Amino acid sequence: MRKMAASDVDEVLAIEDAVQAYPWTRGNFSDALDSGYLCYVDECNGKICSYAVLMAGVDEAELLNMAVAAEHQRKGMGSRMLMAVLQIACDRGLPRVLLEVRASNLAAISLYRLVGFAEVSVRRNYYRNASGSEDAIVMACDIPSPLAHDGTTSQSTKPASVQVAGYLPQVGEVDMSVAGANSASLTQTGERSGGRDCG
Repeated sequence: MRKMAASDVDEVLAIEDAVQAYPWTRGNFSDALDSGYLCYVDECNGKICSYAVLMAGVDEAELLNMAVAAEHQRKGMGSRMLMAVLQIACDRGLPRVLLEVRASNLAAISLYRLVGFAEVSVRRNYYRNASGSEDAIVMACDIPSPLAHDGTTSQSTKPASVQVAGYLPQVGEVDMSVAGANSASLTQTGERSGGRDCG
């Protein structure tokens, strides 16, 4: 896994267009890179097979976009990328990750629950769909602080770098049946707006 570069946008956009009903545009990905968002890609045999865009806040991060190429779905790539996202947040001292997912995206919701996300709220009529709109489920994962040397939980509110997989349930080869992961999109100016398709 590595950071996304501007030269990756064409390849990322091809995956996005193929797997999303309401895909991000080239401008959305360029804005994310220019804004310093945490953008990562994973490669299989020299080609990008999944990617994620994470926005870091003061004490939490929000997963804005995550997708897996169609030919690599149901192979564990979604869980692999999601665990990497949690590790990235933890390494930056961000103990919580948020995301939004369509209420109809049951496969993604199941994956998020397995990894440790829990539903925290609902945003009514947040996403567009063929019949008009549908709800967004807001989910959060609180990353446990590493254990102190005496066996108790560290009192620090900013967890040090840990291997997240050691603190969260193992998800094996579970993967989303659709690639879309979640959340609010970026407009051409970089502002967030609702309505992004997440599968």
